Amino acid sequence: AGAPAVQPLQPLSFAESWMRTEEELDLTKSKVWKIAGGTWSIHSVREDVRTLNVEALPEARRPQMDRSPNPFSVSCFADGDGGGLLWTGRWFWDDYDASVSVRNRGAGAVGLAFNVMAPDDYFLLRWESDTRVLAATPLQLLRVRGEQRTSLGQVWVNGQRNEWYNLAVRTCGTRIRAFLDEAPVMDLTHPECVGGGVGVYVEGGGEEAQAYFDDVDVRTIHRLDYTSEAWTRRHVRA
Repeated sequence: AGAPAVQPLQPLSFAESWMRTEEELDLTKSKVWKIAGGTWSIHSVREDVRTLNVEALPEARRPQMDRSPNPFSVSCFADGDGGGLLWTGRWFWDDYDASVSVRNRGAGAVGLAFNVMAPDDYFLLRWESDTRVLAATPLQLLRVRGEQRTSLGQVWVNGQRNEWYNLAVRTCGTRIRAFLDEAPVMDLTHPECVGGGVGVYVEGGGEEAQAYFDDVDVRTIHRLDYTSEAWTRRHVRA
């Protein structure tokens, strides 16, 4: 046998706000993110200005890129079969909080992928939030492996198109917790929850009906929750 491999350990801290120079706007050339399906592009407030009759708006309502707290985001539509996935990270990322801000403007579904081992091997917090008025919409937790999708849980949550929301998950060992705007919505365990990268996900849509993502954040959790029933029986008194 060869020499053992040693993996350095340090707290995980990854953040993405999509701030780019003109030369870095092409995501297909990114050294950080990988594309698996879908049409992805970086969107800016400047594009909103071009599509509005700015002169007809009051001064206070005119988009101003230099004053916007959120001048850049990434957008996507996936009008073919399957969805679009934009992902990053390493196989050894585990026990983390992952979150993303999302706005759906006509896509069939949006999502936060986590424990991504490959473009066809990951967990997915998937939300069908494309409603024109505030209404109950299905939020699912899926295990994706190849062409197989297994539903691990589903809840109904209020949502509507063209509003910003925050999707988040926390993984600890085999435990997965899901959140919408910081409110807990699902809590379960899965034996294949062993770590991996993170990504953003889109189904459906078109050039005029895209999903937008911003503020991807991934950080090591600072408290480990013991999830083993055997450990609990041995060490915890009822």
